[in-house]
Amino acid sequence: MDDLADQEDFSEDISRAKFEEICFDLFNSCITKTDEALKESGLDKSQIDEVILCGGSSKIPRIRKILQDFFNGKILNTSINPDEAVA
Repeated sequence: MDDLADQEDFSEDISRAKFEEICFDLFNSCITKTDEALKESGLDKSQIDEVILCGGSSKIPRIRKILQDFFNGKILNTSINPDEAVA
Protein backbone atom coordinates (compact mmCIF):
# COMPACT_ATOMS: atom_id res chain seq x y z
CA MET A 1 0.00 0.00 0.00
CA ASP A 2 1.52 3.28 -1.08
CA ASP A 3 1.40 6.20 1.32
CA LEU A 4 -0.47 4.41 4.09
CA ALA A 5 0.34 7.13 6.60
CA ASP A 6 2.61 10.15 6.38
CA GLN A 7 4.05 8.96 3.08
CA GLU A 8 5.03 5.62 4.64
CA ASP A 9 4.45 2.55 2.50
CA PHE A 10 3.26 -0.79 3.85
CA SER A 11 4.04 -4.21 2.44
CA GLU A 12 3.41 -7.68 3.88
CA ASP A 13 3.88 -11.15 2.43
CA ILE A 14 1.25 -13.75 3.27
CA SER A 15 0.81 -17.36 2.21
CA ARG A 16 -1.94 -18.49 -0.11
CA ALA A 17 -3.45 -20.45 2.81
CA LYS A 18 -3.55 -17.31 4.99
CA PHE A 19 -5.04 -15.27 2.14
CA GLU A 20 -7.77 -17.89 1.67
CA GLU A 21 -8.44 -17.93 5.42
CA ILE A 22 -8.75 -14.13 5.53
CA CYS A 23 -11.07 -14.11 2.48
CA PHE A 24 -13.14 -17.18 3.44
CA ASP A 25 -16.39 -15.25 3.97
CA LEU A 26 -15.95 -13.30 0.74
CA PHE A 27 -15.32 -16.48 -1.23
CA ASN A 28 -18.44 -18.08 0.22
CA SER A 29 -20.49 -15.00 -0.67
CA CYS A 30 -19.51 -15.65 -4.29
CA ILE A 31 -21.42 -18.94 -4.16
CA THR A 32 -24.33 -17.32 -2.35
CA LYS A 33 -24.63 -14.65 -5.04
CA THR A 34 -24.28 -17.24 -7.82
CA ASP A 35 -27.04 -19.34 -6.25
CA GLU A 36 -29.29 -16.27 -5.86
CA ALA A 37 -28.76 -15.31 -9.51
CA LEU A 38 -29.74 -18.81 -10.62
CA LYS A 39 -32.87 -18.77 -8.48
CA GLU A 40 -33.91 -15.34 -9.77
CA SER A 41 -33.44 -16.54 -13.35
CA GLY A 42 -35.51 -19.65 -12.69
CA LEU A 43 -32.62 -21.89 -13.75
CA ASP A 44 -31.03 -24.84 -12.04
CA LYS A 45 -27.26 -25.11 -12.11
CA SER A 46 -27.61 -28.34 -14.09
CA GLN A 47 -29.14 -26.23 -16.90
CA ILE A 48 -25.99 -24.13 -17.26
CA ASP A 49 -23.94 -25.21 -20.27
CA GLU A 50 -20.92 -22.97 -19.78
CA VAL A 51 -19.49 -20.86 -16.98
CA ILE A 52 -17.37 -17.92 -18.15
CA LEU A 53 -15.32 -16.17 -15.52
CA CYS A 54 -14.76 -12.42 -15.65
CA GLY A 55 -13.23 -9.80 -13.41
CA GLY A 56 -10.00 -9.82 -11.46
CA SER A 57 -11.19 -12.13 -8.68
CA SER A 58 -11.76 -14.89 -11.20
CA LYS A 59 -7.98 -15.30 -11.32
CA ILE A 60 -7.95 -16.55 -7.72
CA PRO A 61 -7.52 -20.35 -7.68
CA ARG A 62 -9.83 -20.79 -4.66
CA ILE A 63 -12.65 -18.88 -6.42
CA ARG A 64 -12.24 -21.14 -9.45
CA LYS A 65 -12.30 -24.26 -7.26
CA ILE A 66 -15.46 -23.37 -5.34
CA LEU A 67 -17.28 -22.39 -8.54
CA GLN A 68 -16.24 -25.59 -10.26
CA ASP A 69 -17.42 -27.58 -7.23
CA PHE A 70 -20.70 -25.62 -7.16
CA PHE A 71 -21.32 -26.51 -10.80
CA ASN A 72 -20.61 -30.20 -10.09
CA GLY A 73 -17.14 -30.28 -11.62
CA LYS A 74 -18.02 -28.44 -14.83
CA ILE A 75 -14.90 -27.11 -16.55
CA LEU A 76 -14.87 -23.32 -16.28
CA ASN A 77 -14.18 -21.26 -19.39
CA THR A 78 -11.01 -19.31 -18.67
CA SER A 79 -10.06 -18.66 -22.29
CA ILE A 80 -11.39 -15.10 -22.22
CA ASN A 81 -9.28 -12.40 -20.58
CA PRO A 82 -11.18 -11.87 -17.27
CA ASP A 83 -10.28 -8.18 -17.17
CA GLU A 84 -11.73 -7.57 -20.63
CA ALA A 85 -14.74 -9.92 -20.50
CA VAL A 86 -16.93 -7.45 -18.62
CA ALA A 87 -16.25 -4.71 -21.14
